[in-house]
Amino acid sequence: MASSKVMWVFCLLALLAFTSCSYHVRAEDHATKEKNEVMEYCKRYIFKNYGDQFPDPHRKCCQTVRESRHIHAMCQKFTHADLHKISLAKWAHVTYWFHRSRL
Repeated sequence: MASSKVMWVFCLLALLAFTSCSYHVRAEDHATKEKNEVMEYCKRYIFKNYGDQFPDPHRKCCQTVRESRHIHAMCQKFTHADLHKISLAKWAHVTYWFHRSRL
């Protein structure tokens, strides 16, 4: 009886660990996808020595940033190579416009 309870608890813990791990992996994959979209659609507004820093709220860049649910996770996905390409001041400006256009 006691061993069946232990086995039941172990199965529940394993199921809980599996479901939370798969959610985390999906969120990580989604953050990478969003980061890649931002690097593609926002390069005119965030790359150093390129374009301007005033995004049009109707452009794909602003739409991508506006619809992002995991902006913090996306920022953590920036690689060293990405950080050498982008201007953090321009990125901050784009995210500011994101919040402003969301209101």
